[in-house]
Amino acid sequence: MFFKLQNNDVEIDSKFEYWVCGRRRFEVCQWSTGGDKKRANKQYMPAQELLLQRFNEFGMKIETIALVKGKKQSQPYEDVLEIDLASLDGLQDPRALRIQISKLTKDVDRDTLKAGGNPTRKVLFGIKWPGEGKLLDDDVRNALGFSPVAYSANETKYSPLGVYLASVQTDIVSLSLEEIGEMVGELPKSAASPQFWANAQGFHWSRRRHWLSNGFEAFWNSKEQKVRFVRNNLPTDDATLFKARVEFERKRLKAQGKGLDEPPSGRARPTIVKSVIFRYQRSPAIVAWVLEKATGHCEACSKEGPFISEKDERYLEVHHLRPLAEGGPDTIDNAVALCPDCHRELHFGIEREMKRDGLLKKVDRLIDHPFRDRG
Repeated sequence: MFFKLQNNDVEIDSKFEYWVCGRRRFEVCQWSTGGDKKRANKQYMPAQELLLQRFNEFGMKIETIALVKGKKQSQPYEDVLEIDLASLDGLQDPRALRIQISKLTKDVDRDTLKAGGNPTRKVLFGIKWPGEGKLLDDDVRNALGFSPVAYSANETKYSPLGVYLASVQTDIVSLSLEEIGEMVGELPKSAASPQFWANAQGFHWSRRRHWLSNGFEAFWNSKEQKVRFVRNNLPTDDATLFKARVEFERKRLKAQGKGLDEPPSGRARPTIVKSVIFRYQRSPAIVAWVLEKATGHCEACSKEGPFISEKDERYLEVHHLRPLAEGGPDTIDNAVALCPDCHRELHFGIEREMKRDGLLKKVDRLIDHPFRDRG
């Protein structure tokens, strides 16, 4: 999730991320993007200076400053150069420090034979929290004055395409990038590629959901330079496509009104397909420790497990607060014992983020580990 700084109820146009990475430590990343894409963001440096000022105001100690030069979008970043803090003057002077950081971002590893070409994409600050006790996500947000970016651009940008596909009656729709652009606005250069429109699991759901949830798959036709949307509600072993097709079928049944009067025939003998599945290896010692620590009670709702299992004990499930697929560690500070209801809610509930925050506050051993791209 991205954030912007608030200054006297005015939002400054510079994009930040932050994450808690220990009981009393967090990191803040300022992106170089923002403002008018055709010129430098004029609010970038004032936002950085305000951030440094707030570090000082709340007694937060800057432990590390690093320049991120790679284009990788998420942690762990590639091509990171840590600045020697001893080489900087006036760490307590926000303006002087901002000017020094700015000079370094322009000069480090820059090809002096070429015009422009500032290689720095992000500035990463490692900060020690001054308070006692366990640091929580909200503590950082409130102290620094961060406000979340209200919506995902892809969620709203591609909505008109989803509305259009929901209205068509044909099973195949071919649209040029220009036609799609008229609906959703300017498309990136990457739109002229199969990967951008990919239906497979692991690609951007906030974009793809607008056609998948309306019963279509998308295919890029390089010869015609068009996107071909094909209606498909056939059985599938792909979890992402299956979820989208179920959503579409439920919409269709509700629209028909009496659609439940004619149940689908299904398949008496479902097709078996061969697939390769990658799984993370998990430590049995971690699961055992967490279950023993819980003594049969859900660590979220505090109720006993809902039934006695074949092991003659209350049934609980172990959940990773930061999923392993998002870079979470297989450690006791990221694992919690839950009843099935609370476990499913943390995966699919509309208030799952609130429930997750509640667990971080309730269970002292838990740490809010940051998202890290397994790459």
